[in-house]
Amino acid sequence: MVAAFVNDLRFLEDEEGKLYVRGYDRSYWNRYLQYFDKLYVVGRRFKASKEEVRGMESFGDKKLELYEIHSLHSVPMLLKNFHKVNVSIKKLTESVDCIITRQPSTNSNKVITMCKKNNTPYIVELVGCPWDALWNHSWRGKILAPYFFLKTKKNLKDAKYVIYVTKSFLQKRYPTKGQCIGCSDVALPKADQSVLKKRQLRISQYKENSCMHIATIGDVGIKYKGHQYMIQALAKLKNEGKTNIQYHIVGKGNSIKLENLAKQLSVSDQVIFHGSMKHDEIFLFLDEMDLYIQPSDTEGLPRALLEAMSRGLPCLGTDVGGIPELLDKEFLFSKGRRRINEITYIIKKYSPELMKKQADRNFNKAAGYGSHTADDKRNEIFDKFLKTV
Repeated sequence: MVAAFVNDLRFLEDEEGKLYVRGYDRSYWNRYLQYFDKLYVVGRRFKASKEEVRGMESFGDKKLELYEIHSLHSVPMLLKNFHKVNVSIKKLTESVDCIITRQPSTNSNKVITMCKKNNTPYIVELVGCPWDALWNHSWRGKILAPYFFLKTKKNLKDAKYVIYVTKSFLQKRYPTKGQCIGCSDVALPKADQSVLKKRQLRISQYKENSCMHIATIGDVGIKYKGHQYMIQALAKLKNEGKTNIQYHIVGKGNSIKLENLAKQLSVSDQVIFHGSMKHDEIFLFLDEMDLYIQPSDTEGLPRALLEAMSRGLPCLGTDVGGIPELLDKEFLFSKGRRRINEITYIIKKYSPELMKKQADRNFNKAAGYGSHTADDKRNEIFDKFLKTV
């Protein structure tokens, strides 16, 4: 059986012609390859240096292949490639047995329309809210947000099989008449009590004058990831006399704007940019942190926050998307004007005693999102879907 995975993925191609895609390793693709003899993955390729793909796992073999579709992400590209894309999508839907569409995605919207026309079976994975993502992106995003919101709402309503990454947020905003489950797409390793013991030991050694290490993981070039809010909160805490804080940022992208903001606010010496990290380095990094903050303007169910929780890290985050499903209410801050004040308030109230309680609570909460639990849920709905293929 042959299937296609449709999203707007960006593939990097090195000098040797090898392909790489950030955030998707072999274990991710194996969740689909257990069902199919071959999986085409829709995306575009971009030339990359060896440095850009350092530490990344190469993509592709006889069972896993890139299916390239031209870009429609600008007006010139839309005018140039519209017909080519329609031809490519028609050919794809006619050459596979079924489609897995991951939304929000421009390609997924077009593929679903073609699937309906050709009666090609498809299943939808909804991993984020297009309204929030576009509205918080730019003025152009605000223009596009209503269309993509309504289009996604229609797609989900009509879909016969849907996997949501949240337990309630996306389900309420984009309901379906079909069969559905709420299932995180984050594959956490089995909970290890030794991780929690190490965390509790680190907290017990924390003193009032100790340096507090706070982390965020996310693309530094995407404004709605919200790193700027924590930098602003850092400046406010400094003005109040609290200077024993280091803010660690991990993620790809251009950090110039954030670096300039830190300079303007005189906190450059407190902000450390680590760049990209291999996935197996992330947990080691998180184990050296004291708090984790997810300051995003929009999220589905954030992978990085769940990973931080799985390391027993006390956390705080914006009251948006699926974040309230993960954190206690008192560790959520609003998206409005009070955001900076609320961030500083939560950080200041984190005593060692409270940190220990939250470490235990977050570790056990994350354990419920283990890969085995998610796999069982996903397998159940895939079994039902594949019976219709």
